[in-house]
Formats: sequence, C-alpha cells, structure tokens
Amino acid sequence: MMPNQPNTNSTARLLLIISGILLLAGFFLPWVSWEGSKLAGFDMATGNFFRTSEKKFSLGNPFPQFNFAFALFWMVPILSLFVIVLTIKGRVLPFISILAGMLALGLVTAYILFTNILLDLGVGRSLWGSLCFGIFITIPAAICMMLASLPAKKRWEGLAFVIAGPLLAWLSFMLVSNYIEKEKFKDPLHGKSDYSVNAMQFINEFRLSDSTANKKYNEKIITVTGRVGEIEAADTTMNIKFIDTTTGSYAIFAFQQDHLGEARSLTVGDSVSLKGSCSGGVYSDILETEFISFKRCALVKKF
Repeated sequence: MMPNQPNTNSTARLLLIISGILLLAGFFLPWVSWEGSKLAGFDMATGNFFRTSEKKFSLGNPFPQFNFAFALFWMVPILSLFVIVLTIKGRVLPFISILAGMLALGLVTAYILFTNILLDLGVGRSLWGSLCFGIFITIPAAICMMLASLPAKKRWEGLAFVIAGPLLAWLSFMLVSNYIEKEKFKDPLHGKSDYSVNAMQFINEFRLSDSTANKKYNEKIITVTGRVGEIEAADTTMNIKFIDTTTGSYAIFAFQQDHLGEARSLTVGDSVSLKGSCSGGVYSDILETEFISFKRCALVKKF
C-alpha cells in the first residue's frame, strides 16, 4: 500500500522542493527537436505534439477520438506545484509525488519511442541529438521526487513506481503499434489501387508541396511505375527506391516477408510497377531532399 505519512527528514524535504521546481520547470522546456520543431512536455497536453507530427511528418494520432485524454498530463505541473507548497508547509504526501513522477516518466517514454519512429523514417540522425535539455532534467527530477517522498526504509520499494510509469507507456505503445500493423495495413495486392502514378511525377508532386501531397496520398494504396534506382537488402526486409537523380529525392518501398522474393528478383535499372500503402512524404532540411515511404509493398509488374 502506498504510504501517506509525513517525512520529517530535512534533507528529503529539500530534495522534494528542488525536484518539484525542476519537474515543474522542465515541463515547459523543450524535450525533443524534430527537424527544427522543438516540443516541450506540455505540447502533449495541448495536443500540439500530434498536430506537429502530422503536419510535418504525416504521423498523426492513430486514435484521435481520445485526444481529450492527453489533458491528463497537465497533472504533472499541477501536482509538482502541490508538492512544493505542501513540503514548504511541512507536509509530505507520497502519493502526490509518486503520481506526478509516474506521469512524467511515462510521458518521457512516449516522447522517446515516438522520436525513434521518426528516426526510422529519416527525421534526425540520432536519438541523443533529438533530445533536448528539458527531458534531461525531467527524468532525474521525477525519480528524485518520488523517492524523496518516501521514508528511507521504503525507498527500495519506491523503485517499483519509478519503473511502472515507463513500463505502462511502453506497453501502451506496443499495443497501439500492433493494432496498426494488424488492422490498418493490409496486403496491397488484395485491393484496388487508389492511385496509379509515374514515379518521377509522384516525387515531384511531393517536392512542390508535401503538405498537399500528404493530404492526398497518405494511407492510400498506390501503384507507382518507374525504374529501380537503388536496392537496400537486409536479412528479413528489402527496400526498393525510385530516385530523382536531379534532386536526390526518392520514394522507398519496404518489402516484408510475404513479398520478399519479388524484391530479390529485381535489379537496379529494372522498369517496374510497385504497389504499397503510402506513409507520406517528409522533407529533410539537412539533406534538402524529399523522401516518400511505403509499407506492405508488392511487385505488380516487371516490364
């Protein structure tokens, strides 16, 4: 059972006040930077987190009907403020500190996991390079506030609460990812294409306005015809690229196990039609190129 008695240790109270101040301040400082867009902890609570990811990278909230639930994260600064005030008045309520810490660490985990997805899409070069100062003070501040609120003999037990926030966030993230994989993306060969396009014209359409193109093509099944510009092979996957050699921009098709044999039959220079679910285009300011990614891809025809 979570303890609820005052902690009279002066050092612990000082740590509670300092960690509460840092957690409160950290919530409003930048946590991540995505291609120049800096997002703080409060951006999840306001809904700006997914608005930015959808607008710039075509990755929106898969369950927009639950956007209202993100307001729960306003509890992090509110509870942190309670901890500071109550501690100054000589009262320590561990359940408030622990709840604030769990919410903060769960939110940190969500930011890191989502940033890793963007890294897989080519947004940014490394996780450490994408994380900002706010997240680095939030993590130790949350842990310190949780443990300092407990009596010395109970602090080892408090580590369970430290782990619980990130663990719940990770489990939720995995459940959502599995749902999307099973329900949203189906074998493209089983249905009719929403669009049939020429590869170079398709890439140029994204270069002219990727926001307009994303609205048109995102999550659509598209057949793209062009010449294979590059092949990236791995053990269980293979990527086929159509490349605009003038600009360096490209469309990349990820072939999974079911259609891996088809991808292996191709060579650079082959004229082909590929079909897949478009995940949207992203412009890299660093590379000055546009890349459009496809999932669950298949070979329609080799000319």
